[in-house]
Amino acid sequence: MTTPDPTNPYAQPPQAPYGQATPPPAPYGQPPQAPPGQPGAPQTPYGQPPQAPYAQAAPPQAPYGQAPYGQPGQADQSAPAEGQPWGAGVPVAGADAGPKNVPLALLAGVGVTLACGLLYGFIAKATDREFVWLVLGMAAAIGATVGKVGGKHPLLPPLGGLLTVVGLFFGEIFGIALIAHEHTSMSVTALLFDHFSLLVDVWKEAFDLFSVLFIVLGAFLGVSMTVKSGKS
Repeated sequence: MTTPDPTNPYAQPPQAPYGQATPPPAPYGQPPQAPPGQPGAPQTPYGQPPQAPYAQAAPPQAPYGQAPYGQPGQADQSAPAEGQPWGAGVPVAGADAGPKNVPLALLAGVGVTLACGLLYGFIAKATDREFVWLVLGMAAAIGATVGKVGGKHPLLPPLGGLLTVVGLFFGEIFGIALIAHEHTSMSVTALLFDHFSLLVDVWKEAFDLFSVLFIVLGAFLGVSMTVKSGKS
């Protein structure tokens, strides 16, 4: 083994910067130590993950078997599925109203028909005229009642139109009975039950084009109102 020549600069060991001590050589198999006064890299114990830098919060650890927040792997339950409009699958009240109670709708429709017929007869007798708005009101009342009570049933719209025509006919017969009551000594009840055919004969004599128009209009509106009310 030869001694390094002090006059040869290439044979000298590296010198530390001015004002700093030369660090001692590290033992075999260990990383070199940082010089004094300079921070060294933090040492992490074996088998543990590196710690977050000072003043920085470490990300929260997700439970076992779940993806961390903001990363793919777990679908958001509050958002709708891709390709599906928002609110789809939520039942809407009245969206598909089925049949409710058809017999009760029939009874309610008959009751409203009788009430509308009586009112129609009183107004026709008092004014000695018939008005289109009376037919509209009767069709709306009967159709709304049948549709609301019976719901969406294929037999109810024709029933609503038929009851409207029956109510219109009963109102005209009742109005004729009221007029006959003023000119005779017979009561309205006796005229309706004992002399109903006589009242029908008078109704036939007064039947004209406007009567046909009222019947067609009442039937159409009765069906339309029953369908509209049955869907709601």
